[in-house]
Amino acid sequence: MKKYTSLLLALAAFSLSAKRMSASVIIYVTEVSNNVVFSGSGTLNLTDLTPVSGSWSSAAGIRKWPDTVGFRLSPSGGSLPYAHMYDGVLEPASPFTTVETFQQPDEHSGVMLGVVGTRLMVSEHYVSGSPIAASMTYHNSSFEALRLNEGKYVWEWGTAENSDSITLHVVPEPQASSLILGLAGLSLFFLRRRMPT
Repeated sequence: MKKYTSLLLALAAFSLSAKRMSASVIIYVTEVSNNVVFSGSGTLNLTDLTPVSGSWSSAAGIRKWPDTVGFRLSPSGGSLPYAHMYDGVLEPASPFTTVETFQQPDEHSGVMLGVVGTRLMVSEHYVSGSPIAASMTYHNSSFEALRLNEGKYVWEWGTAENSDSITLHVVPEPQASSLILGLAGLSLFFLRRRMPT
């Protein structure tokens, strides 16, 4: 069942982001049943980024260095996937309080996708503008254990029609968010009913 949770979250995120007109990747980080799940999808416009020569192999995981932060989602399997790296990304404030070492997830799937400082990493087979989806799960973990701060973090690049971004939403457990939204909706409903017409 745990394997399917990541897949379902990735599909849900993909269907929501597919409705957006602009190109971007949205990654939701949530606490689900004592797990922390990263689930992202969308498209990337690589036009205004500068390719860094070479090809790198990299595992999925998260890490904060003294002056930068990085996270990578990658496909499951025996060998490490190869990625192309692009320079020119504007880095936001760090979503991590501190991560001393590289922390690998218990599960991961999808296409290689990551950001390390001002550099974007994406599968060597990725074609600019095509759909991309990936996820990773840390079992028996929490935001506190991973030193994640709730909030919205955006890595941006490009100008005009070539502008693009990766947005990381670190949000509470989906059930808590749904409950809060539901209560807010009910409150608004009852408030409107009490107002004279």
